[in-house]
Amino acid sequence: TKGTLTLVNGVLIKEEKAPSAIAVEAVWHGVQPYIVIDSEKYFVGAILADGWVVERIEDSRVLLSRNGRIAALQY
Repeated sequence: TKGTLTLVNGVLIKEEKAPSAIAVEAVWHGVQPYIVIDSEKYFVGAILADGWVVERIEDSRVLLSRNGRIAALQY
């Protein structure tokens, strides 16, 4: 075509997987709640090794997010 550009979307979006086996060792529900994984404390807002973010710590689960997706870890 004369002077016309055609844009092609070449971006591949990988299917987001649920968090791999994350072993929550302990949960603290104090003023600043946190979870313990591999003897390390993770507060709300912390980024885990696989890129998931601790969104919320509830009574029986932890909510994680990554790329707009939410996953729940029951404990």
